[in-house]
Amino acid sequence: MDVGIVNAHEMIAYEDLEDDMKQLCENLVFNKIPEATDDMLERTGYERACIDARKKNLPPPRKPRGRLPQMPRLQFDYDKIPPKPATEPPLPTSDAAQNHVPNPYINSNLTHEKIAAIRAKATNVTKPNIDYTQPSDTYPSSFPHFVRGRDSVREYVTSLFTSRIAIYDGAMGTMIQNYAKRNRLEEEEYRGDRFANWPCATKGNNDQLSISQPQIIQGIYRQYLEEGGSDLIGTNTFSSTTIAMADYEMEDYVYELNYE
Repeated sequence: MDVGIVNAHEMIAYEDLEDDMKQLCENLVFNKIPEATDDMLERTGYERACIDARKKNLPPPRKPRGRLPQMPRLQFDYDKIPPKPATEPPLPTSDAAQNHVPNPYINSNLTHEKIAAIRAKATNVTKPNIDYTQPSDTYPSSFPHFVRGRDSVREYVTSLFTSRIAIYDGAMGTMIQNYAKRNRLEEEEYRGDRFANWPCATKGNNDQLSISQPQIIQGIYRQYLEEGGSDLIGTNTFSSTTIAMADYEMEDYVYELNYE
């Protein structure tokens, strides 16, 4: 204050201060925040550097960023919608999702030319069954029972997640490694009879085991479902894409790996 009185001719009117400097002054004078002194010292250093730069005809230094002002959040129309309890996950915009229409699981009705072209190149030894619908009376019509083609997956999952703790598992890589610790699982086993004469090494292609050693994959699935008590499990298709299968020259087997 004494300095301000002595050098009164150098003082700037409060209303002429820059907004950020005004905030720094208020924070310091009224002790609004613990960092007020450090912030003002930083700004003072900047002002002195500006004076030196002007004397030397140099560009001004970079101004300290300072603290971001605490401004009220901008309100949008959806902020005015009264909240209501969520009874299910967010719905996609399709009519089937909005109306909880069950998937028919009749994939043979999908006849788009691109789908037909991929099916035509399928490597399956026998023509695969691509229709997975079940008779509607396979199981009772109430949760926890589920029948493909009759029940909505979304409604089933919603009922599952809102009624009890659900378990999802199915990490295949670790289980296949554990299997290999107790059983022989080398190049020969990876190839099996189907890929006995394959032109490149296939060991490590875990997805391939669904074709060459299906009993191993089935056993792991059963462990998750019957011993681990999983409600949902992942499939052994983590690398069943043309990009991943290119490492083993097996791009043509992607359809079979995903649908057989």
